[in-house]
Amino acid sequence: IPNTTIGGKLIKTSDSARYKALGNSIALPPWRFVLGRIYKHGARTLGSLFDGIGGFPLIWSELPGTATLWASEIEPFCIAVTKLRLCGLKGGRR
Repeated sequence: IPNTTIGGKLIKTSDSARYKALGNSIALPPWRFVLGRIYKHGARTLGSLFDGIGGFPLIWSELPGTATLWASEIEPFCIAVTKLRLCGLKGGRR
C-alpha cells in the first residue's frame, strides 16, 4: 500500500513493515472454510484480536449478513492495510 496517514501522522511504507504484516497474516483458503462453517452454525458478528492485515475481517465481510464489530492491531502499517481493504466493504467498519 502507499504511504498513508493515521491519526494525523504520516506512515511510510517500508519493507520491514511489510515483512511484519505478512508474518502475521493468514492463508485465506483454509480460513474461508473454517469461518464458513462457523457462519453456518449461526454466528453473524466477528471481533478480530491481533488483526494483522485484516484477513479474518476480509473473509467475514464476504459472508452475507455479517459484521466485524471491532479489530485490534498496534502496528501502524497493519492498521493502514486493514482500513484500505475493509472500509466501505459490506461488513467492514471504519
